[in-house]
Amino acid sequence: MIVNLFLKDKIVYKSVVDYTFLAQFIAALLGSYYSFYRNDVTVAKYIIGSYFAIEINFIPFNNLDVWAHHLASIFSILYFNYYDFGFSVSNETFKQMLQFELSSIFLSIYHYLKTRKKYLKNILGSCYDYINLTNNMIFISSFCKWRLYKYYFDVYSNREFYEKVTSDYSIATRYAPYLITNTFMMLNVYWFYLIMKGIITKKNVER
Repeated sequence: MIVNLFLKDKIVYKSVVDYTFLAQFIAALLGSYYSFYRNDVTVAKYIIGSYFAIEINFIPFNNLDVWAHHLASIFSILYFNYYDFGFSVSNETFKQMLQFELSSIFLSIYHYLKTRKKYLKNILGSCYDYINLTNNMIFISSFCKWRLYKYYFDVYSNREFYEKVTSDYSIATRYAPYLITNTFMMLNVYWFYLIMKGIITKKNVER
C-alpha cells in the first residue's frame, strides 16, 4: 500500500478492507443514482474520482486488477478535464460509464454477508441463505448485463462512442480512449472469469 511507504506503523489491509467496501458501496450507489436519475453527473464524477484517488493509497500493490481499474478511472476523468470535448460529450460519457458501477452495490453487500455470516445467521436464521442467494443472483445478473453486454455494445465496440471522445488534436486524443476502454474490457472479462471460477469451485466443494 502506498500509505505504508510513509508510515512507521504499517497498516494491514485486513484492518481497512471493510472501510474500502463501505466506500465502494456509497460510491456505487451515488454513481448509479446519478447515471439513471440525474441529467448532470458532474458531482458524482468528481466524488467518485476522489474516492478512487484516496482508496488507491490503501490497495495492496499485488491487487493489480483493482489498481488498473482505479488508474483507468482516474485517467479518464483527467483526460476529459484536460482535453475539452464539451460538457455534453463529457457528461454523456460519464453518465454511461457510471451505470456500470451498479453491480458494485451488490458486490459490497456480498462482502458483508460473507464476513458477517455467523452474526447475521444468528439474527436472520434461514432467511440469511435466501438473502445471500438473492444478492448473488442480482450481482451476477447486473454484472453480466452492465459490465459485459451493455459495456461491449454501448462502449467497447460502439464506433459512435469513439467518434465523440477521440480527435486528431494529438496522439493522446487518438489512442487514450482505446487504452481506457480496453483496460475496462479486460478487467470485466477477468472478473467474470473469477466469478465463474468461484461458482464452479463452490459447487465442487458442495458435492
